[in-house]
Amino acid sequence: MRNIKLDFFRGLMLLTMTIDHCYSPWSRFTFMTFGFFTAAHGFVFLSGLLSGITMRNKAVKYGMKAVYGAASARRKLLYQYHLITLLSLFLVSMILVQLGVIDYSYYYDQGATLANQLFEKVVLGSVLLHQPNFLDILPMYIIFFFLVPVFVRSYATNKGVIPLLISVAIYIIYLTLYTDAVQQHINNTTPLNLGFFNMLAWQFLFFIGVFLGIHSKSGRLHRLLDHRGLQATTILLVLVLLAARHLGPYVHVPQDGPAHYVLNLLNRIRPVIGFLNFLIFAHLLYIITHMARARNWFTSRPIVMLGQHSLQVYTFHVVVVFFYFLAVQAVAHHLPSVDLKYAKLVFTPFVVLSIFIPALYQQNKKTAHTVSAG
Repeated sequence: MRNIKLDFFRGLMLLTMTIDHCYSPWSRFTFMTFGFFTAAHGFVFLSGLLSGITMRNKAVKYGMKAVYGAASARRKLLYQYHLITLLSLFLVSMILVQLGVIDYSYYYDQGATLANQLFEKVVLGSVLLHQPNFLDILPMYIIFFFLVPVFVRSYATNKGVIPLLISVAIYIIYLTLYTDAVQQHINNTTPLNLGFFNMLAWQFLFFIGVFLGIHSKSGRLHRLLDHRGLQATTILLVLVLLAARHLGPYVHVPQDGPAHYVLNLLNRIRPVIGFLNFLIFAHLLYIITHMARARNWFTSRPIVMLGQHSLQVYTFHVVVVFFYFLAVQAVAHHLPSVDLKYAKLVFTPFVVLSIFIPALYQQNKKTAHTVSAG
């Protein structure tokens, strides 16, 4: 039976990400609200968790052949959505730039030749080596789904921890060799655009989710998560990190004291803190949902629908956010006296409401198929 509370949280992450991506005054209430992590952390982790649960169930019922088939089908579907969205926004951007409506978008540059545009945006984009803003999550997932069956097979052969250890080793490579700065340098100095997300880092969060999803029926795991001491530690750490996130900027730290040295160290390992902070907060959500399992908390139907149709909702949000920024540009051009933060304040709620459209469409399509099949 599908756990709709997980769908609820994934839907909530999509809703929050949409607000964050509008960069509006509303984002103050959603960006890093509960600590040093964003909705993207939750979205990637939950995608891995739900993938692990789904693939484990397939392995138990139908064997590993079904797992490989399901992973292959998911990769193809992800690629289709990615490619169609990329090409569509490239064509729209090209037309708007040529007409003089806009000067630039993530998908087309006015200054470059058409041949260069086709190579960089279309050819490299088609092989996942050009990833514009907001189109850099699906390419990661495509690569990750080549490895999800490895985790399932390791679980079936009682070697489930080995792929996770390899994931940890890759994360260490990210921290020491292929850092965010290295990837940014590649993006700035070559035709490649490997996106905002560093795959070597984010694979760790995704595959922790996969691992926990595969082992979600393990009594040993639940005993660990239900341990009173661990739960008390989690609650304490959540409160400390929450205070540090919101009160830290107001604390004066002497430039020559040990506290300044510690602060610099923490800034250097901020990505690690973000990952750990999210995992701690995820454990808190587990505690809350487990305590309230007899109640109907975290089951809002509209939010659940977003989570159940996350691929369609995510790609639709990319398109809507694109047109949102066109609208903001239009205000800046035609109404220069208007402060853009007010335009964003007005436009963002419409963007947020619009992402329910693909969820409703997919849900109605599913319902109609069920009725016709019955």
